[in-house]
Amino acid sequence: MTDIKKIAGLACCMVFVSTSFAGATFHPGDRGSQVLAVQQQLAADGYSLTVDGDYGTGTTEAIRAFQQDHGLTADGILGAATYEALMGVSMPDNTSSRFVQKDAAAPETASVQPSQLQDIQQALADRGYSVDVDGVFGKGTDAAVRSFQNSNGLTADGVIGPATYEALMGRPMPAGQTVFSIADRFRTDAAPAAPEDKGTPAVSSEPATASNAIILLQQALVNNGYSVDVDGVFGVGTENAVRNFQASHGLEVDGVAGQATFYELTGKFLPSGPLRRFGNGGYGGATMVADRAQRLMGIANQYIGVPYVFGGNDPSGFDCSGFTRYVYSAVGIDLPRMADEQYNVGYDVSRSYLQPGDLVFFTTYLPGVSHVGIYIGDNQFINASNSGVSIDSLDSRYWSSRYIGAKRVM
Repeated sequence: MTDIKKIAGLACCMVFVSTSFAGATFHPGDRGSQVLAVQQQLAADGYSLTVDGDYGTGTTEAIRAFQQDHGLTADGILGAATYEALMGVSMPDNTSSRFVQKDAAAPETASVQPSQLQDIQQALADRGYSVDVDGVFGKGTDAAVRSFQNSNGLTADGVIGPATYEALMGRPMPAGQTVFSIADRFRTDAAPAAPEDKGTPAVSSEPATASNAIILLQQALVNNGYSVDVDGVFGVGTENAVRNFQASHGLEVDGVAGQATFYELTGKFLPSGPLRRFGNGGYGGATMVADRAQRLMGIANQYIGVPYVFGGNDPSGFDCSGFTRYVYSAVGIDLPRMADEQYNVGYDVSRSYLQPGDLVFFTTYLPGVSHVGIYIGDNQFINASNSGVSIDSLDSRYWSSRYIGAKRVM
């Protein structure tokens, strides 16, 4: 049985998704005017989707339905044959942007105006949703938005993008206005109310920076009664203290000091990405993980279309775990060779907290882990399947029923 398991882990399962990525094929994750034109044509043909220029899950399903209706391979991928059948012309070069998360937040320079968010919160309150009209996108606002989206046939992601805004406010989202989400709580120029005084010593008044964030975090943990060394190294002791703090404050217990945990502890906003422990050493700066994940995405993207090869572990041909191991090695992270072994490294991540660069795992033709891919955002992941290195959706019928879990190794 051990031998069978190892073979399954190495083969990563010859999965049953047929997808073409040759030429100028458009894929989930693409964004731009070309995608918008396709969406407009799909809508004109009677298919239900959001016409917003983002090739997300709704667009994938609309394309899949169109393909089924026209005797094409129903894979949800806009290849040359599908494009010509839909648009009536040959497919142009794909000039859309890639790996852009659907309804992604505006750049850091685009600050959120509290009055804009208060208008949205007031509209929610007027419709009977329980929400504080305070200009802060907290958990209450997130829950109200999701409930509104559920009631109006929208994707219940808690993000106020153009479609949700128009349905709620009765008018198109103003040009240049940022998309709102719970992340906006942590990047508004208007400081929220000070944390409730819980009788603990104050944290240093200095602002949080990439160089002092871990020190501030550790000081706050000590002030809250946790035994940690205030040494600027995010080690095992700090991680355990963070987990205990999260468990006692109703936060996601993952040992990662993201924006919510950091603010709850310190009353300050993180200057960049989450603070965490990785490998056997300390954490060297909040931007490291974000930068590494960005490089990881770029490297993985280079190999779209590389064929599936049983046992393959280089760009002449990959199997699933050979692909993930190769891509991660390019950013200095050494993974075990097989999928089931990769599932034993890193930290568990719930699906609702997935971040680009996380490993996602599936069971296929044998019990247990037999397939692995790399999460890229918008419920999409890149993986080496029998159709080669390609992008698939966690929401698809095939993958959603086989999903096991995710690990974070960065």
